[in-house]
Amino acid sequence: MRLFIALPLEEGTRAALVRLQEEIRLLGQGGRFVPRANFHITLRFLGEAADHRPIGDAMNRAAVRCSSFDLALGRYGSFGRGDRKIAHCALTGDLVALQTIYERLSDELERLGFAREARGLTPHITLARDLAIARDDEENLKQNPLGHPIGVQSVVLYRSTQDPRSRQMIYTPLQTARLEA
Repeated sequence: MRLFIALPLEEGTRAALVRLQEEIRLLGQGGRFVPRANFHITLRFLGEAADHRPIGDAMNRAAVRCSSFDLALGRYGSFGRGDRKIAHCALTGDLVALQTIYERLSDELERLGFAREARGLTPHITLARDLAIARDDEENLKQNPLGHPIGVQSVVLYRSTQDPRSRQMIYTPLQTARLEA
């Protein structure tokens, strides 16, 4: 099974991201837009694993030592890919707490044999892939941070599968670890 660990998002946050996607659709060309239900903040992509229980246990050990914290939706951004880009929304807020949970997860996962990620954590929420958008339009989108608050109280282990008919990714929560209040 294909697994990843992420921070879930509430419906209000999803709605704010959909509004940003609508602006991007008007300015960009093409693109595969992330469905509303699939918005999340990835902490760690794990890939294939036969048994999710040890990963869930590691996630619980990491989470028990972390307090809940607040983030916020920041500005539009993109990762370059030639003419096509990955559009995202950056995050602001308590990025130190976000980095802390990421490091603790990395420590626990390393004990299970998962190598540390060389690139580290780049806090964002993916909005679209393979998007073509003019530089001026990107600059205009970057001018207005969303500022929508995100309360982080849990970390979730997800299974990722592809619907054979629609070819859409389906993210199924397998286990949730609550952060300390």
